[in-house]
Amino acid sequence: MNQSIRKYFKGIAAKRLSEVEIRPSRSNQHEFNGTSMMRELLGSERRVLETTFLFISDDENSKASEDSTTTWYDAREKHSTRIEYRLYYKDVAVLSKVNKDDLLVFCLLESGKALVILAPKDSTIEKQVLWLFGLLEVDRKFIVKNFDTENLEISFARNYILESIGFEVQVEESNFIDLILAKFGGTFPSTEVFSTFSRSTLTGVSAIDDPDLALILWMQQEEKLFKVLEKYLVEEKLKKGFGNDGVDVDDFINYSLSIHQRRKSRAGWAFDHHVAEVLRQNGVLFSRQSSTEGKNKPDYIFPSIQHYKDPAYLDGLLTMLALKTTAKDRWRQILPEANRIKVKNLLTLEPSISIDQTNEMKNASVKLVVPKEVKLSYTQDQQDEILDMRMFISEVLLKQNSV
Repeated sequence: MNQSIRKYFKGIAAKRLSEVEIRPSRSNQHEFNGTSMMRELLGSERRVLETTFLFISDDENSKASEDSTTTWYDAREKHSTRIEYRLYYKDVAVLSKVNKDDLLVFCLLESGKALVILAPKDSTIEKQVLWLFGLLEVDRKFIVKNFDTENLEISFARNYILESIGFEVQVEESNFIDLILAKFGGTFPSTEVFSTFSRSTLTGVSAIDDPDLALILWMQQEEKLFKVLEKYLVEEKLKKGFGNDGVDVDDFINYSLSIHQRRKSRAGWAFDHHVAEVLRQNGVLFSRQSSTEGKNKPDYIFPSIQHYKDPAYLDGLLTMLALKTTAKDRWRQILPEANRIKVKNLLTLEPSISIDQTNEMKNASVKLVVPKEVKLSYTQDQQDEILDMRMFISEVLLKQNSV
C-alpha cells in the first residue's frame, strides 16, 4: 500500500505571485494576503514558523534555497469586528529569482515547520508541483488543501516529484536485508545482476499481461532493495568513520557525493535493464546501444542494428527508442540519433512535462512513451499524443510481424 502525502505535509496553500508581493522595495509589503481557509490550516493565533524558501526550475543549476521565518497574523487583531490575516516574510534573496505570476506553494510540514516552493510559470516543475498536490491551476488568491481531510497517495509519479524537490521518501521496513547480504555480501553487485535479483523477489508480475505495471513495480522494488542495502552499507561506514582518524571531513564529503552519484547512475541502469526485460517477455526483437552513424548509439533499435544497416530494409519498418528517467531539455540529445528513422520515440518516467515542452517535442518529431500510471499526470490533450508501454510494444510488433 502506498504511503499518503499526509506523512510529510499537513496541508498547502498555493497562489500566483503578484508584483507587489515579490518586489517589496516598491511596496514595502513583505507579505501575502491570507484567506479564511488558511485559518483552518494555520489557526487564528499569531504564529511564527521556521520556513525554507525553495526556488526550483527546469534548469537544475538554478535551484536555490534559503532558511528564514514566516509569520501568520491578523493585521486587524485590535479591531473589534474586522479580521485580515496575512503571511509576513523577511527579506529573502531567493525571491529575486521569481517573477509575476510564478507559482508559490506554502507548505505546512508534518514537522511543524514550513516550506515555500517557488516555480516559474509554465515550467515543467510548476506543472509537477501542481499535480503533486492535486491542483489543476491557481490564481492570485490562495487555494488551500488540508491533507487531514483529503488523502493523496504517494504513487510512483508523486514519489518522483517529491524526490526532485528534495524529499527523501522513506521506504517501508524490509525483511530482505538478510537475503541481500547472503547473496551479495557487503557490496553492491553489478547493475544488471541487481535488477535481475530485484525482479526475482516479486511474484505475480507479468510484463505480458501489463507491461506498464510490470515496469513500474520492478522499478519500485529495485529502488526499495537498493535503499535497504545502501542504508546497511552507510551505517557500516559511519561505524568505521572517515579517514585514518575517523573524522576526515574531505573523506566524508567525497563519500556523500559518491552516494548521490551512485543513486543517479543506478536508477538509469535499472530503467534500461527492466525495459529490456519487458521487451523480451513480449517477444520484441531489438539491439541495445549499437552504433548507427558516427558515435551515435541509440538505446534501442528495432528490430535490430543489422536491419538498420541494411539499405534494402524499409525505413518505415525501423523503430528507435531512447530512455531518459528525466526528460526536461535532455530530450534534444536524441535528435541526431538514427538518421534513417524520422520519428524518435522517447521513453521517460518524468511526470507532467509542461505543454510547451511536449509541443516542442512533437514539432521535432519526438514521440513520448510514458508508463500508464505516470501518463495520468499529463493533461488529457497531452495523453492523446503519448504512447504507453503496451501501445508502443504493439506498434513495434506490428512492424516486426509484417516482414
